[in-house]
Amino acid sequence: MRFFLLCLASATLVSLVAVAGFYQYRSSNTSNRMAVELANTVHISAPLLEGTLANDQRAEARRILRLFAAFHYVQCVDILDDGALVLSWPAIGCAKLPMVGETMTFDQSFTQPGRVLTLRIDESISNRDLYLETALFAATIFIIILLIFCALVLSFRNVVLRPLDLLKSAMIVASPENPVLAKRVRNDELGAMVDVYNKLAAASRYYMRRLNRYQNSLVKSEQRFKDLAEISGDWFYEMDENLNFTFISERFFDLFALRDEDVIGKSHTNLNAGEAENEMLRQHTKLMKRHEEFRNLEYQLVDGDGNVKWVSINGKPVFDEADVFTGYRGTGSDITVQKLRARLLEETSRDINDSLQYASNIQRALLCDRKYMTAILGKTIAIWQPKDLVGGDFYWLKKIGNQDYLVFFDCTGHGVPGAFMTLIVTSVLDQIAVSTSSALSGPELMYKLHDGVCAALGLSSDLSAGKDGLDCAVLRFSKDHDRLEFCGASMDLYLVPETGAATRLRADKAMLGYNVNAKLPDFKTYDINIDTNSFVIATDGLITQVGSAEKRVFGSRRFAEALDRVEGNDPSKLARFLAKTLKDWQGSEERRDDVTVLAFKPSQKD
Repeated sequence: MRFFLLCLASATLVSLVAVAGFYQYRSSNTSNRMAVELANTVHISAPLLEGTLANDQRAEARRILRLFAAFHYVQCVDILDDGALVLSWPAIGCAKLPMVGETMTFDQSFTQPGRVLTLRIDESISNRDLYLETALFAATIFIIILLIFCALVLSFRNVVLRPLDLLKSAMIVASPENPVLAKRVRNDELGAMVDVYNKLAAASRYYMRRLNRYQNSLVKSEQRFKDLAEISGDWFYEMDENLNFTFISERFFDLFALRDEDVIGKSHTNLNAGEAENEMLRQHTKLMKRHEEFRNLEYQLVDGDGNVKWVSINGKPVFDEADVFTGYRGTGSDITVQKLRARLLEETSRDINDSLQYASNIQRALLCDRKYMTAILGKTIAIWQPKDLVGGDFYWLKKIGNQDYLVFFDCTGHGVPGAFMTLIVTSVLDQIAVSTSSALSGPELMYKLHDGVCAALGLSSDLSAGKDGLDCAVLRFSKDHDRLEFCGASMDLYLVPETGAATRLRADKAMLGYNVNAKLPDFKTYDINIDTNSFVIATDGLITQVGSAEKRVFGSRRFAEALDRVEGNDPSKLARFLAKTLKDWQGSEERRDDVTVLAFKPSQKD
């Protein structure tokens, strides 16, 4: 009904707007039509009137004025010469008739100066027709709009309200324990809503059954907890409002061979046998005085045999019905064994870290001497950041035959396993350099390196693939160091000119040392004119680092874009910008792998 009344009000409002527009239109149209009709009549009759008046034929002129009687809204007509009445229709003139309506004056159609024709118009006569037309239009448009809105109301009632009523009835009757399905009327959006409700009702029945099972299980779990608590190795205690023990379960006295009078009536600070009052104890005491829950309050006590033991207690404040603090209750545990193990673990960890630090110093010392690198590679900046003090990233720079070679490689894993792999790889490279009298091509060196690593790892043709290997890049410099050759196994080289974008020289997809039976590709070799170019090479620890903001790997595209944002190609700027970009990208995310970057410019000697 409310919707119907709203539609009725809307129909009335629309009808009023339409009628107002119609009335305005018809009123303007009627006024314009009257003005045109009268102007045309005056224009036609003016010459005739001037002729008859010039011949003093006043009776004939009055008959001409009777033409205006055809317009039922014209009351009278006067002809004036310089304001003096010459002739009228009716004969008494407009001045002697009651003043009704407005006066219209026409002088353009007369040739005699000062002569005008005035008409008095009664618009109420013409408006009666306008009112009648407007009333008929208003009634028609109101009926049409009302019928349209009534049809919309009935359609809305049948299409929307009826399905909603059925859904509402089902929802009112339904309960979580006894859901009622609603009837689906038709296949539309409301039908889809009914389907969703029916699915929820069915799910409610299912989850109520599961809830009942969980409640039954909870009762059993509570009983199980009580049983386990009674036989657990921990003890229970209670404290009063002054933080003195008022109760401790028997298990405590069994563990520490103490008597009631040794504990009851005393606080945990009185039982502390360690430092006078350590920081943890002070903080927990403040917390307890604020009547807050606490966990893992650790302190030492002396048992009945004179041995120092470590205990840990948890506590929850207790309040009475008036919300007044009455003390604490909680549990305690003997953590002496855990403390001894933690101390042993700390000592062991310290020994291991000392050993790793020593190994890191050794591995760092094995890296190529900076002066030698500068002499061969020109201005060189190296970033070597193992994830765990030692790592699996390394670079090797030596002569084979009479040419200089740079081998940049990333071994499997990081930490100690990766470091051992770098020792194996550098040992194989040293053996190749010593045993080879002439220069090797880049692919030949990688084939020999692959075979040497497989042999060092004890891989044979009758064994399956191993789990250790390496990615690497081989750079061979010409004798006069104006060109270099590059080939790589899953490790790219970036050429950075002084102006313009960096070029990525893609390596072949291959890994060395994993399988002696592996068929290595015919490695693609790049012959590059050094000129004023700089070169950058990096292990995948930078490329695969996940960023804390986007949770995505850094990737080769961002690596190349970072190089392009550096002005010029100075190795120091390139390396520093890459390091800053990696730090910003990594954010709070954990470092995933070793990171090593080498940037050098052979044409720029220090």
